[in-house]
Amino acid sequence: MSASSSSAFRQARHCEGVAEAILARVRNPTLDAASMDQLRVVIADALVNAVLAGGSPASRSADALAGAAVSGPASVIGSPEGVGVEAAVLANSLRVHAILQDDSHPGTMLHPGAIVLPVALAVAQERGASTAQFLSAVVAGYEAMVLIAAPVAERAARRGLRNTTLFGPVGAAIAAGTIFGLDDRRLTAAILIASGAAGGTLAPLTLGSPEWRCQPGLAATSGLAAARLAAALDPEMLAAMRADTIEGSHGLYATLVGEDVDWAAALDAIGSPVLTGITHKLHSTCGANQVPVAALSRIMTRDGIEFSDISSVDVYLPPMSLDYPGTEDRGPFVGDGVYMSRPLALAALALGDGAALTRASFDAALVDSRLESAFAMITSHPLRPGDSMHPQAAKVVVSLKDGREVSADDSDIDPDILRPDLDAVLSKLTGRIATVAVDDFGAVIRALPHTTIDDLFAPLRATEGARA
Repeated sequence: MSASSSSAFRQARHCEGVAEAILARVRNPTLDAASMDQLRVVIADALVNAVLAGGSPASRSADALAGAAVSGPASVIGSPEGVGVEAAVLANSLRVHAILQDDSHPGTMLHPGAIVLPVALAVAQERGASTAQFLSAVVAGYEAMVLIAAPVAERAARRGLRNTTLFGPVGAAIAAGTIFGLDDRRLTAAILIASGAAGGTLAPLTLGSPEWRCQPGLAATSGLAAARLAAALDPEMLAAMRADTIEGSHGLYATLVGEDVDWAAALDAIGSPVLTGITHKLHSTCGANQVPVAALSRIMTRDGIEFSDISSVDVYLPPMSLDYPGTEDRGPFVGDGVYMSRPLALAALALGDGAALTRASFDAALVDSRLESAFAMITSHPLRPGDSMHPQAAKVVVSLKDGREVSADDSDIDPDILRPDLDAVLSKLTGRIATVAVDDFGAVIRALPHTTIDDLFAPLRATEGARA
């Protein structure tokens, strides 16, 4: 790390290392009206995605897991019976992440909802926590997960490491530790312990192997275990813990990326609160592909363009998105490998005349005789110097067979695509579960924080009829 920036950070915040710097940000989060609105969307989006996963292999796995678990205080989407906390975390995480449309933080390439929310929900039920405590835990968990990832997120991803599972344990540990009421020293210990559970690669996603859906749940339970350990640590162990095991010369960061890291500058660059940077997915594809796909959809629907009109599609992206592992794959595609490929996502959208991408869109594209010609049209490029390098900046230029050229970029797409309001999130449930259940769930979400955790689950206890 840079000695000068690290020193300045410590002097300004009296922090000895990354763990204490994170703790300084997550302690006693404030929830103004805008943050509360975003928090309602985040919670609803995760639970809605869990419902939409119903009938998928991941949801059937979650149902089997819950069915085999011992009874306990925690709820699982689609199950009328309570189970143990760890089983609930694993099952709910599986469902939230099943269709790869759970929320993300584009600057760090994380899916915090699949980790922080299952832990906060289950632990709140275990401890009989108030809704206010639950909400504070969610905010703190999101903050911690993004902050711990920020100094190395881009470099780690380029090495094929999966940030969600590398840094998810810390988010889970802080969410659980907040509800446990851990003091500053034990919360710091929870961060340090959880950082030792970091792991996971992007290989399952890029190769189409389905265990990527299981990765967030494992990260979540590891973080929960870290918080339980921190709560139980003997004072002698607690006093002996060092604050520099993450950013030190042989610490997590240097080990992951092979060099010293200016962690102070990276943490300073993350806006507060983190919730304002969370985005959501309309299209069932990697977060790095969301804006290019939305821009192409905008072009096709705005200008009445059909696939047969297109000569070429040029996509311009910032380095973080352009170089994300798996996003330039052109097949052959096996299983879940379809979710990462940008050429496949753009081709499937073009072949589907601009409609929102689902797994069915990919399946239809893979058997479409025009797929190879669609691939031949699509080329990705780095954004030009002077263009915005925001992680979700992108520009799509479509050349037409009649000689015209049309384009769209991130400024042209409907902002609600990435940051939908609560009504838009709830509308995804229309036709998937009973209308009265949708209305009841919406009422509970809108009533937060003046409701209970059990109320959140009540309208969603019987969702076996939902289909992915």
